[in-house]
Amino acid sequence: MHTPEIELYLQRIVTRLDELGGTFIEGPDIDLDWSESVGILSTVVLFHDGSRLAASIVSAGPSSFPEWLDYRFQFMDANGDCVFRYDNSPYHLDTIYFPHHKHEGK
Repeated sequence: MHTPEIELYLQRIVTRLDELGGTFIEGPDIDLDWSESVGILSTVVLFHDGSRLAASIVSAGPSSFPEWLDYRFQFMDANGDCVFRYDNSPYHLDTIYFPHHKHEGK
């Protein structure tokens, strides 16, 4: 795996997030871990209605078929309450697609 390739992949995700029409209030930061051959994306997007999306992805592999080693997407309303969050933290053993799962609401 070539780390610059994963950097380009994560930059394409940043481009897609930018197309949502919000403003980046944190990041976007793309860090490369050369020793592990992974790329790490971290950002928060604020939307005109006050809602926001926080995203964090740790990815490896070719950009044609990357592997998300760790991820979290959390969408919050203007009051800061969680609308939904998708992640792959391994603590919901009973989910059908373990460790991938969705949280809704607070």
